[in-house]
Amino acid sequence: MEHESEGMVPHMAAEHSPEEIGADTAERGQAPRAACDLGRLSELVGWLEEEYGPITENERAAAVAELENLDAEHERRRTLGARRDRPAAKKPLSEPIVVRKR
Repeated sequence: MEHESEGMVPHMAAEHSPEEIGADTAERGQAPRAACDLGRLSELVGWLEEEYGPITENERAAAVAELENLDAEHERRRTLGARRDRPAAKKPLSEPIVVRKR
């Protein structure tokens, strides 16, 4: 099944063209790897759509929601980990410590 958008599936092609992604990643010096990754991903998506049919909008929305939940969970864990890495705040003593000589 060949798509009009040079290997891009319709819902992906409307969001970002390979040129946009390449320009964006070139700024970070990652254009060749991103282009290769995008090509491989597009190939995989094409094969999956041939095997199982095109993704529905409901499936796409569910996948996006799941990714957003995963991102939120990762952020929560990073925040929790950062709290654990900080030294604990010392509580003031209610009574002063007295050191006695023997």
